[in-house]
Amino acid sequence: MPETLVGTAFIFIGALLLGNLWNVAGKIFELVSDFVNVGIATVNTLRAAGVFVVIIGMIWVADGMREIL
Repeated sequence: MPETLVGTAFIFIGALLLGNLWNVAGKIFELVSDFVNVGIATVNTLRAAGVFVVIIGMIWVADGMREIL
């Protein structure tokens, strides 16, 4: 059950990054760029990371569902 909840949270956060809903990726990028040298990274780098966060979330949900069923 905890895996399902964590996976759902990952999917939600990944979807926020991927779609840049409420400008989440832009806000995180602005926050991080204040104290880290971002080099050639852009907001789209965080949006691309959202794809991997969604995939990780789907794996966690699948694992949690296996234990539930």
